Amino acid sequence: MLDQEYRWYCIGCERLGREPMPFELFEAYWHEMQQHALRLQEAEANNALETLDPNLRAQMQQRVRSDPMIRALLIGMAEESGSLEGFPPLLENGDGERS
Repeated sequence: MLDQEYRWYCIGCERLGREPMPFELFEAYWHEMQQHALRLQEAEANNALETLDPNLRAQMQQRVRSDPMIRALLIGMAEESGSLEGFPPLLENGDGERS
């Protein structure tokens, strides 16, 4: 079911120079992130996102942006589409140094 997503994740991990997590852990984490996304959608549908504490909202958004699994997945998708062609290997923090 998540074969394509896991493949993108593995491509991203390779590009970042990281070891990918086993598929079973990826699948469990994927479902956790789906639940997180559903909660955000529900909050938006109820207009609760606007009334959400700004600090909490920023923390929720930062978690998604900085999540290593999501970052590797997005990099893998971009790599497969060829949009990263010609770029040097990426490192953990994206600024040329491993974090």
